[in-house]
Amino acid sequence: MHTKTIAASGHDWGEPTYVWNDDYSQCTAIRICNNDVSHVETETVSSVTETTDATCTEDGVITYTANFTNEAFTGQVHTKTIAASGHDWG
Repeated sequence: MHTKTIAASGHDWGEPTYVWNDDYSQCTAIRICNNDVSHVETETVSSVTETTDATCTEDGVITYTANFTNEAFTGQVHTKTIAASGHDWG
């Protein structure tokens, strides 16, 4: 019997996908190897939130930023508009 060794093909990572949880407090990055779909890398991070309050005439914004330690993943930003409150003349 003759045995031949076949070299490992190495990883061929697909493009990462990013999934925010419902309240944008966390984001999960996922990438899967195209050569073996059982090889999966994930990282979940808490987001940093920055808020610019709305005024009577201008919308505000909440910015959620997720930064990953794995260099294969790119930081993600999600923004949410806070509607201007309008005038309430007293």
